[in-house]
Amino acid sequence: MKKIIYLFFFALVPIFTISQDIIYKNDKSEIKANVIEITEDLIKYKKHDQPDGPLRNINKNDVFIIIYKDGTQELFNQNNPVQTENENLNEFDQENATIYFVQYAAPNFEYFHNDKYIGRLNKKSYFVYECPPGKQVIWASSENKEILYTDLKPGGNYIIYIDATMGFWKNHVRLQPVDERDTELYNKALSMISSKSPVIQKQKEINDMNIRLSAFIREHFDFYNPVWKSDNNKVINITPDMDVGPLN
Repeated sequence: MKKIIYLFFFALVPIFTISQDIIYKNDKSEIKANVIEITEDLIKYKKHDQPDGPLRNINKNDVFIIIYKDGTQELFNQNNPVQTENENLNEFDQENATIYFVQYAAPNFEYFHNDKYIGRLNKKSYFVYECPPGKQVIWASSENKEILYTDLKPGGNYIIYIDATMGFWKNHVRLQPVDERDTELYNKALSMISSKSPVIQKQKEINDMNIRLSAFIREHFDFYNPVWKSDNNKVINITPDMDVGPLN
């Protein structure tokens, strides 16, 4: 089970070739560095933007993982509390849920799961996304930000219908959960899923976008996530019983 939890963290950290080493601390902050030496207790490095600057030290117990400039990884803290921040992540040993993002609207919208970018869609297309069960935050970005708080059952299948409404400068994105009780939207989504192949999100683009949008994602997810955890906010937009069963 712990191994699967670690793999989830790797999914949140883009795997790519970069020009510097990146040290990810247990608190999710990162240091762009050139790692010089690793001793029994310390990681010695120089800041990437200060190659002639002082040699710095960080305790290995404060570091979760280093991703080196060649794309290789070194895991340090296997008891990182970040992995269990979501109270439902202890269900990772169960089967993933599947979410169908079905978009009829014309604009390009960007989609996110918790604190990572997962893809984009244009008019009349859909993509399929595997998601750990339990409580998750699904959100989309345009001129507005649209958020769905979800509680997914292991192995469940869920549909999110995406539409657009008028905005000030550009269209607003609208996310609408769909189940079989909403006959019109369910049949509309099912018609697309059964007649077209899904858009395959390119891993390189996902990695690049997670890098480019890292500050934007962190800012917005840090805002949405406390709302989800608050005892005063128990609204769930996608509940386990909205599972529509296998669609393919």
